[in-house]
Formats: sequence, structure tokens, C-alpha cells
Amino acid sequence: IETVKAEGHHFSELNWKTIGVVIFNAKSAKKYHEFLDSIPLRVVKILYWREAHYPSITPDIQAKFDIIMGTQFTDAVSNPCHYPYGFREDNILPVVDVPFVKRTHLAVHISSRCYGKDGFRNNFVERLGELMDVEFYGKCYTNEYDLRVPDMHASREKMKKFYSNFKYYIAVENTGTNDYVSEKIFNGLGSGAIPVYLGANNIDKFPKLDGHSKWFIN
Repeated sequence: IETVKAEGHHFSELNWKTIGVVIFNAKSAKKYHEFLDSIPLRVVKILYWREAHYPSITPDIQAKFDIIMGTQFTDAVSNPCHYPYGFREDNILPVVDVPFVKRTHLAVHISSRCYGKDGFRNNFVERLGELMDVEFYGKCYTNEYDLRVPDMHASREKMKKFYSNFKYYIAVENTGTNDYVSEKIFNGLGSGAIPVYLGANNIDKFPKLDGHSKWFIN
């Protein structure tokens, strides 16, 4: 069986007699979905998508594929999300033991992927900042504070030491959708700061989080 990525190919140029599988990424699926019905029935059509593409690939387009690969547990082939990107067991080991009551800063949010004013994440953190004292760090903000956040290549120990100044850290996914949990909720573990999480509604059901919902606020 020959696997062909649809991106960059013209359907009229493909030799369907030698093709058993066609893999579409989300961009290709949206662009070429009207051609899906012309593909021979014996050819397996696979859609590979990520969380950012969920809103753009409508159910009628999804129904045209034989197999869907992605991060959702309902996908036919699910990427393992039990250990999010960047997670290691030593993330949860404490490095700096600062008593909760002695932490002088209330909450922190770090973001370097900036979205529009009305974005999912921006609306939440900005509203939260109106209700409580949140310090905003990262490329998306120009605020100045007495603490300096380590750069993106800093060691985990340095990041834990930074987070240990705070009682809470705000962990918001880039996209709010079920089954997608990234490294964000794990970033501050080991620092003693409590995660305030917004993202997957079913985060409590993830294998590594099931039964441990008391250590974060959803």
C-alpha cells in the first residue's frame, strides 16, 4: 500500500490503481473535501488533525473519512495524551520548599503565543486579572514587575524557583476542547503553586489526572 499526502497533489495526477491510503492534514481536508467522494471506495481516507483545527472541520467533512487520527479519545486513532508535551516525572518533584502562607505573590500567567483581543485565552486571563492580582509575563505583555521570568530555555529547576514565589499559576490551553491537555497544567508542578486551569472540560478523566483533581482548580 502506498501512502500519499494530499497536500501538494492534484487528484487528477494520482494513479489510484497503486494507492491504498490517502492521508489528509486539516488544511488539505478543508481545501479538497469536495473531491473526497471521487476517491475509489477501496482507498482508505485518513484525516490527521490537531486541536486547533476542530472548529474548521465540520461534521459533514469528518463523515467522509474512514479513519480520524487526533488528540481526542473519540478519534479512531488517538495520539497518547497521558503525558503532555514536555512532561517528565521529575516535574512533580519539589525543588524549592516555600510555605504557601509565606509566598508574597498571588498569581502568575505566562504567555508567548499572542491571540486577538477576543481570543479564548485572553478573555479569561484579562477578566481574571480584574478580579484578583495576577502578574502577566511573556512576549504578549509589557508589564514590569520586581520578579524576572527565566527565558524559555531555562532549566526546570529555575522555572520551579520562579513559580515558588506565587500561590497560584494560571494554566490556559490555546484551544478549549475536550481531550486536549498540553504541558501547561504541569509547568508549575514541583513549585508548590496551585494550577488554575481552563481548557479540556474532561481533564479529570485523563489517566494521569483521574482521582487527583484536588491539586488543581478547574
